[in-house]
Amino acid sequence: MVDFKLTPASGEEGYAKLVTGHSYYVDKTFTLKDVFLKDKSAVLLITRPRRFGKTLTLDMFKEFLQINYKDPTDLSHHEFLFKDRMIFKDKEFCQNYMGKFPVIFVSFKSIEGSSFDRAYKRIANLIVTLCSKYSFLKQSDALEDEEKAYFAKLCNVDYLRDVSNMDILECALQKLTIYLRKHFNKPCMVLIDEYDVPLAKAALSDYYPQMIELIRELLGNVLKTNSENLQKAVLTGCLRVSKESIFTGLNNLVVNTVFDKREDLYKAIGFTQDETFAMLDYLELSDFKSLVKENYDGYNFANHEMYCAWDVVSFCQDALNQEKDSVSANCYWNHTSSNDIFNDFLGFISEEDANNMQTLVDGGSIRKKINLTMNHADLKNHVSNDFWSLLAYSGYLTVGKNSSFDVDHEDLELRIPNKSILSCFRSQILDYFKNNRSRLTKYSQLVEFIFKKDPEQLRICIDRLLNNFISIRDFSKNSPKEDYYHGFLNGVFSTQTDLLKDYTSNCEAGNGYADISFKNSENNIAVIIEIKHSQVETNLVAKANEALDQILSNHYYQLYKSNDLISNILCYGISFNKKSCALAFKEITK
Repeated sequence: MVDFKLTPASGEEGYAKLVTGHSYYVDKTFTLKDVFLKDKSAVLLITRPRRFGKTLTLDMFKEFLQINYKDPTDLSHHEFLFKDRMIFKDKEFCQNYMGKFPVIFVSFKSIEGSSFDRAYKRIANLIVTLCSKYSFLKQSDALEDEEKAYFAKLCNVDYLRDVSNMDILECALQKLTIYLRKHFNKPCMVLIDEYDVPLAKAALSDYYPQMIELIRELLGNVLKTNSENLQKAVLTGCLRVSKESIFTGLNNLVVNTVFDKREDLYKAIGFTQDETFAMLDYLELSDFKSLVKENYDGYNFANHEMYCAWDVVSFCQDALNQEKDSVSANCYWNHTSSNDIFNDFLGFISEEDANNMQTLVDGGSIRKKINLTMNHADLKNHVSNDFWSLLAYSGYLTVGKNSSFDVDHEDLELRIPNKSILSCFRSQILDYFKNNRSRLTKYSQLVEFIFKKDPEQLRICIDRLLNNFISIRDFSKNSPKEDYYHGFLNGVFSTQTDLLKDYTSNCEAGNGYADISFKNSENNIAVIIEIKHSQVETNLVAKANEALDQILSNHYYQLYKSNDLISNILCYGISFNKKSCALAFKEITK
């Protein structure tokens, strides 16, 4: 076993507890100066993928900046926590910033609920817990009686959980900055972690309009026209989502994303290679540097390589508890990532998207336009560029090396960053289909009806799939409608490889190209499918017959007819209109 020294605190998000608990800490205190002195914005939004260390970074900010509420002149606790850190060497900065400000730190990462009412109550609980930390304000001589009465409401869980008092909750953070500024005669630092999580959860549970209104008011009140009480605000999240107008009217806002060129903030969140290798050396895990690099490196922030902090720390913790010859690089994202939106998109990928996925899995790269103003609600429209942008924002993909990062004017090269994410990428795509038994059953039934030569049951089966798994909004796209339905069927058949053989799409056949063709697993029945789109539902049958006629007149079946192993050739013309379809069928025997 590796000799135990210090265990990297996987999942531990409190800076003070971490550095006083004999845990290894990757020193990120240098970012304090970059964020609070060099950056001149009133509000700084930093977006990074999940599990890169955003919460710990903000908690470190809080511990350094926060004034001692009992004795503002006493810095002994700060000195104890930071005396061995890089920032402590900058005496001037420490003199001006360490322990000098009232700090409000709140994380929205646990805000979710199946309904707006449930999520609202969680936010109310969060605000009450936050305000209760400043209970000394109830006796503050600097506050008026009506201000103390208002603050008492913010500490009353039953009152604040009542949705009819939402207007009080919406002003909670703003009021808290006012009261703290008056009490200490100093403006506040506001730190908000994972600000967009409630929006993502709301979009999945269909109460997005209510949640966006609440978050807009809650954050807008504290961040806008509040300069007297606000020294600076730092927010973190996964998406920028500026389209949602949370920050409308906020003039001094700076946003730093994974697509940003800015040099000074690229290593603020996540691990550099030097930081990663120093940890491995300290923990006597130097032999695994190549393994760690292959599996957890590869993220490109401002053309600098970065490691996922969660992956590195989790690997170290596992490795310290194993014999050296049994240490392996696990994929930790499979157990920590919320994949609801990712899975939702998988049901709507086009043939082009599927080909792009294959290119990425094969080690290649693709070029895509990044949506910088992505809206959580818009993700349900299943626009292709939003899908790829989401994967890049969330850490499944990263920007290619030596990028110009000119995201406003050109498509960006995207690739899978490392082996761990490649494994995760593959397993999540496969698990999506394999674990969804109801969908898998319907897909296998569809193939069964094809080979049974039962057009009516096949039509019913496709209708059910269309109603269950295709969004009506997708029919408004400008791309050819046949391509959309073609991609839909390709996705269905791609899950049935054990039942199909020699599956081809747009393969040259006869005097043209057959949309879809394949054989059964016994290799004695061939199937040809031609797809048409009908502008009106009343013309579905005619379009299905037109598709079948195209198969026959262009002799798409010719290759199979000359194959002595094939005894039957089943030809299907299928026409689609929104969530309806019609079929025409002909069997060619030999």
